[in-house]
Amino acid sequence: GHRYAAKVIQKTELQSHKTRQKLFAEIKIHQSLKHENIVRYHNCFEDEDFVYLVLELCESKASVKSIQQ
Repeated sequence: GHRYAAKVIQKTELQSHKTRQKLFAEIKIHQSLKHENIVRYHNCFEDEDFVYLVLELCESKASVKSIQQ
């Protein structure tokens, strides 16, 4: 199976319309980006308390090092 990273957002942080719109824009942009140097978006789902963005997992040390720089 594949391993993924998850960005977890508490719904209590999405109470304002502006904040929700920013999240929707982030998801839409992430869905459209396809580049080897950009973490790939896989899915999004929610439960009562959280919204989860499922993203590509960067496991290689080279990837982490380049992000830190």
